Amino acid sequence: MITRITQNAVNRMYNRNYSNNLTSMTDLMNKISAQRKFTRASENPISAARALAVRKSMADVSTYQSNLSSAKQLFRTAESVLREDINDVCKNVITKVEMACNDPSANKEEREILAHELRGIADDLIKSMNSDYADRRLFGGTNNSEDILPFSTEKDANGRTIVLYNGENVNNISNPDDFPFSKPIFSDIGIGIKYDAAGNVDPDTAMDVSLNGAELTGCGEEKWKSASGTEYTLSNNFIQLVYDAADAAQNSDTDKLNAMLDAFGSAQSTILMGITSLGVKQETVDYNITRFEEYNYNLSEAQLNLEGMSEEDLAKAITEWKSLDAAYNAVLSMSSKVIPNSVWDFM
Repeated sequence: MITRITQNAVNRMYNRNYSNNLTSMTDLMNKISAQRKFTRASENPISAARALAVRKSMADVSTYQSNLSSAKQLFRTAESVLREDINDVCKNVITKVEMACNDPSANKEEREILAHELRGIADDLIKSMNSDYADRRLFGGTNNSEDILPFSTEKDANGRTIVLYNGENVNNISNPDDFPFSKPIFSDIGIGIKYDAAGNVDPDTAMDVSLNGAELTGCGEEKWKSASGTEYTLSNNFIQLVYDAADAAQNSDTDKLNAMLDAFGSAQSTILMGITSLGVKQETVDYNITRFEEYNYNLSEAQLNLEGMSEEDLAKAITEWKSLDAAYNAVLSMSSKVIPNSVWDFM
């Protein structure tokens, strides 16, 4: 018995082989172009699962690196403002107050000039502490309001200039954390962030990137004695002290200016402690940046081993593709003989 193979069967077989060959070539070319061992997880489920875990770790590291980079620039800018714009001015103010204390013979006009100069310095300090960085108030804590500046002033009933931090008198609150907008802003830097039962971040597992201006410049009041033994209640805030020193100079109150020298020294120490704290935070940030650079390098190596082609794998894939290409060309050349061009060829 002779079985006749119909032309439709020949066509179907040819098209199926042609399609399989073309698909194999395309898949292999995609692997060669991307230099990947597989393009679908189904081709190698175990390696794909491991590679997915590595990719997730790399994405997490990228987030941590971005957070660390932002924190580094923030702390660097804040330290620059405190060191160059604030601390250097503090030294100048203290020198001027010392000169005023040691020159009791200065006339009223000279005292007026000193008072005017000190008020101008205090105004500049306010502007520096209201600096912006990346569309946020640098020293405002969580305050990013357009209506409330971190530092501002108002006059009391006696005409005294009062410094306000986030709308509150710096002299009335002794704990910086009690001012408005003083909650921390935690950033995940990859040290294993954790939460308590109430959903609050554990401070030891994240980095606080908020900067409390009242903590850096001082707040509350304290009693200080002058050389004569007179006791004065003075502000712990450096900017407030400058305004008060201007009033004392204008009133020729040398005894109060003398008491202010110790208060100025204490307030400046608070600023220096803030600069030191920012330096420590920058060192922590730099350490973690270096750590994650090394970790990311190791992850990249692991990803390459799981997904990427070695030189041997690439050479093998190219050789296989050449074989498929030769077979594909042979299939094309056979098409004119296997598939008739017209009904007359078939007959």
